[in-house]
Amino acid sequence: LCRGERRDRFQRQNKIAAGDYHSVFVSEEGRLMTCGTHSFRDNPQPILGHSELDDEDLQVIGGDSVLVVPRPVAGLADVRVRTVATGYAHTLAVSEAGAVYSFGLGESGGLGHGNEADQHTPRVIESLRGVRAVAASGGLNHSLVLSAAGEVYSFGAGDRGQIGHDPESLFVPSRDRQEVTERLQLTPRVIDSLQGVRVVAVAAGA
Repeated sequence: LCRGERRDRFQRQNKIAAGDYHSVFVSEEGRLMTCGTHSFRDNPQPILGHSELDDEDLQVIGGDSVLVVPRPVAGLADVRVRTVATGYAHTLAVSEAGAVYSFGLGESGGLGHGNEADQHTPRVIESLRGVRAVAASGGLNHSLVLSAAGEVYSFGAGDRGQIGHDPESLFVPSRDRQEVTERLQLTPRVIDSLQGVRVVAVAAGA
């Protein structure tokens, strides 16, 4: 019984997380709420997951527009969130049903949608449909997702080995500069070297 109770406590997932410019909360009812930087000067950012914010909701701090009070993310109003994770400027939300939603800065493919586009509101990661996710973690511009089967999916920047794949097997983006060292995984991919290992937790350092 004690062993079962300890396991239950271990399996309780993150209900609060923070990036460099935002914080994320999950209520007892499973509602996702965010607060933080909405825009740098006059440059709106996709970090908070809100499609629109009224001026009266924001405060100007150091020339930036900031949402100082947590506000529910309308795009997930009908989704009960189980756990949440943040990277430098992106968010991953895992629903009770095991779906994974992401939003924020899309640099290097850290959102898992097959491109590097920013995502202003939560969007389900289509390539993880059929996978029951139980946890996630975000780094500077990469992400990890843990499935109920103990498999780890990774995506985003991988030039330093941070997503567990051989950099030579990753996508090389076309940039307007002579030397490109980036290696990207734009959609979630199982870490092959962990096959046969049942992983119980993941963490991606920012």
